[in-house]
Amino acid sequence: MVHKSRQQVSLLQVSDEEIRKTLELLRQQKNKEKQVELLRKKIQDEIDKVPEIREDRIASIREAVRKSEYFVSEEDVAKKMIGRILTDRIR
Repeated sequence: MVHKSRQQVSLLQVSDEEIRKTLELLRQQKNKEKQVELLRKKIQDEIDKVPEIREDRIASIREAVRKSEYFVSEEDVAKKMIGRILTDRIR
């Protein structure tokens, strides 16, 4: 038979209130995880609606290139690269 000191026993005692609070925190965490998953699904659904090739954009860019009027700033390139990285991580 194992004997425990009073100090050891008191460390093992958990009040009903502590249990209730812990369970509530776990429920809240689970709800947050569900909300994040729903948001991720909505974002993915919206991304999936966008066609891979946007013919209208291609036509307008092609025309600008033909007229030597096409220019993309470094900032725009960087923004697109970062956006693409984030999009790839979501998928």
